[in-house]
Amino acid sequence: MIKVLLCDDSPVFCRYMFEIFKTDPQLFVVGVAGNGQEAIQLNQKFHPDIIVMDIQMPIMDGIEATRSIMSDMPVPIVILSGLLQEEVNLGMLALEAGALTVVPKSGALSGTGAENAARILINTVKLMSEVKVVRRNLLNRINTNQLNFSVPKPGNKPPGLIAIAGSTGGPPALQKILKALPPNFKIPILITQHILPGFLEQLVVWLRQTTGRDIACVRNGAFLEFNSGKIWFAPDNAHLVLNPGFKLTLDESPGLNAHKPSADVMFESVARTARADALGIILTGMGNDGARGLKKLHDAGAVTVAQDESTSVVFGMPKAAIDLKAATLVLSLEQISSYLKHL
Repeated sequence: MIKVLLCDDSPVFCRYMFEIFKTDPQLFVVGVAGNGQEAIQLNQKFHPDIIVMDIQMPIMDGIEATRSIMSDMPVPIVILSGLLQEEVNLGMLALEAGALTVVPKSGALSGTGAENAARILINTVKLMSEVKVVRRNLLNRINTNQLNFSVPKPGNKPPGLIAIAGSTGGPPALQKILKALPPNFKIPILITQHILPGFLEQLVVWLRQTTGRDIACVRNGAFLEFNSGKIWFAPDNAHLVLNPGFKLTLDESPGLNAHKPSADVMFESVARTARADALGIILTGMGNDGARGLKKLHDAGAVTVAQDESTSVVFGMPKAAIDLKAATLVLSLEQISSYLKHL
């Protein structure tokens, strides 16, 4: 039985979510909070396995509540967000504060796509409830200590391109990495980030606003421009493929490893096309997508990096890559940033 704590200032919406969770015998709602302050109190009282929380609430919002919960009595948190850019920006701040993921709130009461929205919410809650979270202040201490560790120096020849994959915990990790890049960083970057449909374009806008980098979703048929510093994201519901001649195409074939876009598809295409002239990085995330593709990139002669356990929100994808001996280096998030800055 998964114990769920709901937090939303709308009694009607809380009732709606309660009815959704009642349809699954594995989920049990232990309490309902009307604001972030109540969520903190009920978390201490009921010890839920997961909290499903809105962002904009009176007295204390979801961001501040997430920050407090993750510092004092951590529990997996799923944030509910609308799809407007301002709402998604707040959702990204909640992820920075320690929430695991954001799910769409829009349309839940309209009847349009309600069944699909309910299925996504239930599946997300089940998956995220399995994540072992740690206190945010402990994680920050670990991150600070990592700065004292030596970072391997890149080779004499920088890669022609970088390919990065991420899932749960990926957006704030990407923001940290991209923001730390020097202004004159010219190596193009391809990124496959697992995120629920509807959030990708807003994620790209948020990253563009907060990092100052040239970031966009891939257009089918675009060409990778070397020394451009351009950052390309795989779009919703299509695999990103690098082809001979460094043409970027979108593959509409079925999902791989339950993901579309799939990191394996991207990494494998980079291995075929760029071979040793690429750098592959696999960040925090649930599951094993990307491990097999990173192994092919590694075997093609490229340097490959997996994020370490201490700085990963979920050590699934990096661990799968390490277990396959697909990672040349295992680095903390700070070390990855430092490594890229010295390319």
